[in-house]
Amino acid sequence: MAELRAALNDAPTGYGRLIMLAVEPGIGKTRTAQEFAALAEERRAQVLWGRCYEEEEALPHSPWVQPMRDYVRQAGAEQITAEMGPGAANITEIIVEIRDELPDLETLPALEPEQARFRLLKEALTLCRKAGYRPEMAWSCCDYADAQRQRGADGDPGKAMTLLHESLAISTGLGMPPLMERVAEQLELSQAQPETAPAYPGGLTQQEVEVLSLVAAGKSNAGIAEELVVSPNTVVRHVSNILAKTGSSKRTEAARYAAQHGLAE
Repeated sequence: MAELRAALNDAPTGYGRLIMLAVEPGIGKTRTAQEFAALAEERRAQVLWGRCYEEEEALPHSPWVQPMRDYVRQAGAEQITAEMGPGAANITEIIVEIRDELPDLETLPALEPEQARFRLLKEALTLCRKAGYRPEMAWSCCDYADAQRQRGADGDPGKAMTLLHESLAISTGLGMPPLMERVAEQLELSQAQPETAPAYPGGLTQQEVEVLSLVAAGKSNAGIAEELVVSPNTVVRHVSNILAKTGSSKRTEAARYAAQHGLAE
C-alpha cells in the first residue's frame, strides 16, 4: 500500500504510472485495490474501474475500454455533451456506449487509419480543454503536436509549435518534469527542421491563414479556438498579428483582405 500511496502522491506532478498487483489468487488483490480506490476518492481523484479475466474470449484492450465506459456511465448525457461536444461522435469509434447517452449523434464517414488517429487526437485535446483536465491537456497538446510533426509536408509546423509551447507552459506550472523533458525534445526536433519561406501574402503564417479564414467566415474567437483546438489566448494573439500584417483596423477589413487574396473559404 505504501507504493500505491506514493504513486498517488506523484500522479498530479505528471509521474503517472501503471502498477500491477501480481500475486497468487486469494492473497487480497481486490481488497487492496478497493482500499486504494477509497483513498484516491478521499483525495478527490476520479476512480474508474475495469476488470480483466484470463479467458480466450476476452475482448482486446478490455481493461482500458472498461474504465472509459465507466466514465460515460458516471458522466451522463449533459456532462458528455459539455466536455466532448461534437467530438463525441469520433470517440464512439472506441466507446460505443456514448451513443446510449447521446442517441442523436451523427455517424461519421470512415477514414484511413492514420487520418482516424489524427482526428481522435484532436478530439481528445478538445475534450481535455473543455473539461479543464489540465494535466491531460498538457499531454494531449504534446501528442497532437508530435502527430503534426510526423505528418511532414502535410502537417502544420506553426500549430505544432503553438501546442508545444502551451504544453510546456502547463507542465511547468503544474510541475510535470517527465512531460517538460519530452516537450523540450520535441521543440529541439521541430527547431532543427529547415524553415521554408512564407507562402502567403503579407507574411502570414499557415496558422494565421487558418484563423483569418475563420474570421472571414464570421466565427468568434471562442469558435475559432474550438475549431482549431487552441486556447482562446492563442487566437487573440493570432488575430492581433493578422490585423497588423494585413493593415486592417477591424475584423471586417481583415475578412475583406482574405476575400481579395483568396484566403476565405
